[in-house]
Amino acid sequence: MTTQFRLPFTQLEDLRFEDLCLRVMVQEYNLQRTQHPGRAGSDGGGDILGFFIKNEPKTHCAVQCKRYEKIAPGDLLKALEEFHKGYPNFKGQFWIITSAVPSKKARDGFNKAALAMELEPFVIDGSSLETSVRNNPELMQEFFSAPKSLPERNFHCLAVEIIKKVQKFETEFLDTRHQNSCGNFAFIRERQQAMAEVLNKNINELESEMSVICDSEDKKTLQEIKIAATVIISNYRHSSEITNQGLPTFGATEASKARMKDFEQEELFKKKCEKLRTQMKRHL
Repeated sequence: MTTQFRLPFTQLEDLRFEDLCLRVMVQEYNLQRTQHPGRAGSDGGGDILGFFIKNEPKTHCAVQCKRYEKIAPGDLLKALEEFHKGYPNFKGQFWIITSAVPSKKARDGFNKAALAMELEPFVIDGSSLETSVRNNPELMQEFFSAPKSLPERNFHCLAVEIIKKVQKFETEFLDTRHQNSCGNFAFIRERQQAMAEVLNKNINELESEMSVICDSEDKKTLQEIKIAATVIISNYRHSSEITNQGLPTFGATEASKARMKDFEQEELFKKKCEKLRTQMKRHL
C-alpha cells in the first residue's frame, strides 16, 4: 500500500510559500501580468497581483497567502480588511490561498464581507492547494525536493531507516546518560554537553527525514521525545550533585527522590521513542 503523506507547506518560509502560490495562480489559473509585492516586503495586504483575460474587460485579481496550520474566521476577515485598507479602490477578485482548511463558517463570513466590499471572493484551501501541487511534478521537485509520487519501496525504506535511527538515538542518549559521574562539576557539565550533542544531532537528522513522509502527529511525538531528553539533561546536574557514584551525598531521602525522578523521566523518554517507532510502522 502506498502512503499518501501530507505536503509540509508550513515548513516553507513565508516568501517561498508565496512563490509557490504565485506559480499555482499562473500555471493553473492563468493569472497574467503578475506582480509580487509580498516579496518586496510592502504588500498592503495583497501578496500577489495580476489579472485574468477571459473576456473584456479584463478581471483584476489580488491574492493573499496564508501559511497556517489552522485558520480561524477572524484570520480570513483580517486579511480582507488589511487588503481593503491598502487598496480601497480595488475592484475585482480577492483570493486567499492557505495551507489550512477553513471551516464553512469561516468561508461564509469571508464571502459575505468580501461581497459587501464589492470584491469577488475565492478561497484555495490546503487540500485544493495540495492537489494542484501534486498534479505538477515541477512544483513538487522545486519546492519539496520530491517527485510527484515516490515508489512504494522508497516509502518503506525511509520508514525503516527512521525506525532504526530512533532506536539508535535512544540507545546512544541513554548510554551517554548512564556513564558514572564522580561528582566533579567540570565532569558533570561535560556529560551534559555530551548528551546535548547526541540530542541535537539525532533530532536534526530525524526532523529532516521525517519531513518527507510524516504527519503532524509523528512530528508532535518527536518533539515530546526532545522535551523528555532535555529534562533528563537539566536534571543530570542536580542528581549528580546529591549522589556520588550512586551513594547519597546530602542524605538518603534527597538521593532517593533524585533517582526516582531520573527513572521516571527515562521511562517517559523510552515510551515516547517506542511510540514514534510504532507510529512509523504505519508508513511501511
